[in-house]
Amino acid sequence: MPCHCKLLFWSLVAPSVFAQSFSPSLWREPYLKNTPEERIQIAAAALDKAVSMLNPRGQFDGTMGGNYGFTGIMLSQMAMFDRTTNQTKYRDKLKELFPKAQEVNKGFLDLFLTIPCGAYAYAGAQAYVAYKDDTFLRFAETAWASGRAYTLSDADVTAGKIATKNFEINTECLGGSSLAGGTFWRVSEDSPMLLGLATGSFLATSALLAEATGNQTYLDAATQSADFFRAHLYDKNNIIMDYISAGRNDSCPITKGSDDSWNTGHLIEGLAILASITKRPDTEQLLRRTIYAAVNNPNRQGPSGVIKFQYADTTLIRGLSALYDRDPTPSDLRTYIQQYLSVQYNAVLELNTEPGSNNYGSSYKGPSPEQFTADGQIRSMSVLLGAISLRNDTTPSNNSDTTPSPEIPPNSDPPRSTINVVVIGGGAVGSVIFIALIGLALFFLHRRRGLRHRRYSMQAGIPPANDTVEGSNSRPADNDNRTRRDGETTGGIVGLAFRALALLFRRGKWRQSSSKMQARNVEPFPLNQEKGHLGVRRKGHQDQSDAVRPSTSVTGASSQTNPSPPSQFLGEEPGNMLPTAELIRLLNERLQGGQWREDEVPPDYASHRG
Repeated sequence: MPCHCKLLFWSLVAPSVFAQSFSPSLWREPYLKNTPEERIQIAAAALDKAVSMLNPRGQFDGTMGGNYGFTGIMLSQMAMFDRTTNQTKYRDKLKELFPKAQEVNKGFLDLFLTIPCGAYAYAGAQAYVAYKDDTFLRFAETAWASGRAYTLSDADVTAGKIATKNFEINTECLGGSSLAGGTFWRVSEDSPMLLGLATGSFLATSALLAEATGNQTYLDAATQSADFFRAHLYDKNNIIMDYISAGRNDSCPITKGSDDSWNTGHLIEGLAILASITKRPDTEQLLRRTIYAAVNNPNRQGPSGVIKFQYADTTLIRGLSALYDRDPTPSDLRTYIQQYLSVQYNAVLELNTEPGSNNYGSSYKGPSPEQFTADGQIRSMSVLLGAISLRNDTTPSNNSDTTPSPEIPPNSDPPRSTINVVVIGGGAVGSVIFIALIGLALFFLHRRRGLRHRRYSMQAGIPPANDTVEGSNSRPADNDNRTRRDGETTGGIVGLAFRALALLFRRGKWRQSSSKMQARNVEPFPLNQEKGHLGVRRKGHQDQSDAVRPSTSVTGASSQTNPSPPSQFLGEEPGNMLPTAELIRLLNERLQGGQWREDEVPPDYASHRG
C-alpha cells in the first residue's frame, strides 16, 4: 500500500513540478521598467559609441576585438535602429561605410569564412527596407551572390560538384535527402563542412530580401535552406546540429552542436519571415518547436532566464525579435518572447555596463567591461535594439492580480496573470483527488479484509459473525449494524471527498471564467498549434501602428472589466458556500480514527440547496 501511494502521489504531482521548470515567473525581471523613448536613447548612445570607434577604413581594429564580420553586423544594427524608430539618422553614414567595406574585401567575401558576406548582405537588405534606397539593395545583392556561390543548389548536387570546391559532392544523405540548400563554412576549396550558422545566415538574408522585393529567386533559396535544416540538422529534441560534411567519401557525418544557440538564431529569424510570407503550417509548427527547444535549454540559461554564456548570442535575440515584430496578435508565444527578451534587456543594463559609460560586455550576466570592445558592444546592441519595440503584455503582480501597463494601447487585450495560478490550482485539485483516491482505497481494503475474515473463520470451523453461537453474547443485529456502520463510515468519507472535489471544480470553473475577463495565464507556449494561430504577417517599415517614434509616448491602459459575482455563475450567493479550507478540514477529521459519529451527516453544499 505505501508503494502504491507514493506512485500515485508522483503521478499527480509530477505535472505541476515540470510545469514550473520553464515558468517565466522564475525569471529575473521579465518586465520592462523604462519607456520606449528611454530605450531609444539608450540604444542610440550605444550605437554612437560603436560608430565613433571605427578606424579610417570603416572597420574595428583587432585590438578591440573587432573583425570584418562584426562591422557588417553593426551596419545592420544601424539600419534596424532607423527602421524601428522610423528615422534616417544613420542613412548617410551607411552610404559611406558600405563602399569602404567592399574595398576591404571584394564582393564582401572574407578571405577565410563565408559568414561575413552574409552579415553584409543582411545589412544591405535591412538598409533597403528602412530607406527604400536602391543603393543599399545593390550592396545586398552583391554580398548575397557571394554567399550563393558557396551554397549548394539542386544542380550542384545532381552534378556532384560545385565551382568553389575541388571535391565530389554527395548526391544524397539519410535515406535520399538532398544536401541542396546547405552553405559551406570556409572559403578554402577543400573544406567540406556545411555549417548551420552559415546556412542560417544565408536563409535569413534570402528570406528578408524575398520579403522586401517579392523576388521568387530569394524565396526559393530561403525555402531550400529551411528544407536543408529540416532534413539534416535537427536532432530528436529539435536541437540544431553544428554541421554535416558534403564530401562523397565522408558518408554524411553530422556533428552535434554545443549548448549555445548560434546555429538556431538565424534559423528562427528565417523561419519567422518565411512563415509571414508563405503561411505554410508546417513552417509555423517547425518555428514553434525550434523556439521552444532553444529558450528552454537549461544549459543555455539558468533559473533566472539570463543567457549565461561568456559570449552571448546575438542571433537568437535577433531571431526572436523578428518574430515578435511580425506577430502583433496577442498570443502565448508573443508574451513568452516579450518576457524572455525583457529578462535579457534588464540584465544587460544592470549587470553588463557601468551607468553612463555606454560600454557593454560580451556576457549579459556581467561583469561590466573596463573599456570598449567591439565584441561586447555588438552582442549587447542586439538586445538594446530588440527591446525598443517590446510592450509589456503583462506586469508584475501579487498573486493573480494584474495592473494594466501604461504602455498597453487602449484597445489591447487584458494583461495576463502568471503561471503560478495554474500551478497552485493544479496542486489543490491534485491534493483533493489524492485524498479521494485514498478514501476509495480504504473502502475497498475494508471490504476485502471483511471477506478474508469470513473466509478464514469458515475454514477454521468458526461460524460466521451473523450466526447465533451458543453461549455467545453477540447478536446478529449488532454485527449487521457494525458492518453497515463501517461501510457507511468509509462511504461517507469517500462521498465527502468527491463532493469536495466537485465543489472545487465548480469554483475553479467560475475562477476560470472570471480570470478570462481580467487576465490570461502566461505559460510556456504549447507545441501543437492549429493553422494560423501564430498570426505572423508581413510588416512594412511604414506601418504606423507598429512604428516607434522618439517624439511620441505610447500611453493608455486597457479598461478592465469587473468580473461578475460568483452567484451569476453558480446560481447561489457566495455566503452560502462552504469554504474549501473548511471542506478539507472536515475531510481530514473524518479520515482520523475514532472521530466519526454515526449520527453525523456530510456538510451542506450550496449545490444541494433548493
